[in-house]
Amino acid sequence: MLRTRRVTSVTLRDIASSVGVSVSTVSRALSNNPRISEHTRNTVILMAKKLGYTLNERKYLRTIALVIINPHKGSIESDEFFNSVQKGITDMSTNSGVPCLVNIVQPENPASFNVPTEIIDGIIIGGIPMPSFVKRFLQSTNLPTVMVGKYQDLEHLPSVNNDNVRGGYLAGLEIIHHGYRNVVILSGPLKICTFADRVEGAMSAFRRNNLSIDKVRVIECNDFDEKSGRQAVLAQKEYFRTNAGTAIFATTDWLAKGALDALKTMRIAVPQQVGVIGFGGLRMCHYTTPPLTSVKLNPYLIGKIAFTMLSELIAGSQESGGTVFVEPTILRGGTLCQQ
Repeated sequence: MLRTRRVTSVTLRDIASSVGVSVSTVSRALSNNPRISEHTRNTVILMAKKLGYTLNERKYLRTIALVIINPHKGSIESDEFFNSVQKGITDMSTNSGVPCLVNIVQPENPASFNVPTEIIDGIIIGGIPMPSFVKRFLQSTNLPTVMVGKYQDLEHLPSVNNDNVRGGYLAGLEIIHHGYRNVVILSGPLKICTFADRVEGAMSAFRRNNLSIDKVRVIECNDFDEKSGRQAVLAQKEYFRTNAGTAIFATTDWLAKGALDALKTMRIAVPQQVGVIGFGGLRMCHYTTPPLTSVKLNPYLIGKIAFTMLSELIAGSQESGGTVFVEPTILRGGTLCQQ
């Protein structure tokens, strides 16, 4: 008589023993509990997949990867935008029982791109600049993928993005509304679509409202951080000292923060002599002196939409392509005044 071999299901204890952590840690990791570090969560999820762990009677635990390129100051915790994107994704994934692996990629280090394609079902990815080695991977993979942002050579992939052109347009309108007739635009590298779109939107607002383009200076910075904003403004100190009533539109809040620091160093009063508006609506806008007026984004909503799009792609939906734009708004602080 043939005997049927009994198949034993993989348990949380099996995973815990293999990883070398407690059962409670495994449970928290699989439910995306924020108390668990990214490294531990990723290690637990990878082992669960390798052991064939089952959840809710599914054959395999569905898993997605979130890939962040070049986060501010090197970590997602320091990058308020992508930290909020991640929260939107993990809130959705936790409610859906779908673990999320996180990979932080440094553009100059191809080895930092470590996505276990054999055990994930889809990818959400974003960040600037987008390295060529990541682009090559995305152009060749068959994994369902959703981009956070707009990237050259990857336009064919589904994406969710800030409406950067609209945001630039709103910034331009805010400058015009306050009566400024001279404008300096501090931009990150214009070869990056994010910054080119923000500048395009502002220039469109100026043209449509009869502000002479001759009165607009575009300064392209090598980066989009505070240091770049500070250096750019200090390099134009004679212009700002002799052109009171100029507005600065910075295409990131970090550039705007650097500009404010430089103006303070030069003893130029904000907003009485020079106005400033940033882009991002980060929490730091409330803590600058004066509080920074900015174009406010909604990264949490972007994360939730990205997760929904990816889930539909994984399920085989043919209607989840294209680009979804999330509308920005104006966060009014104290760095613009009526001229």
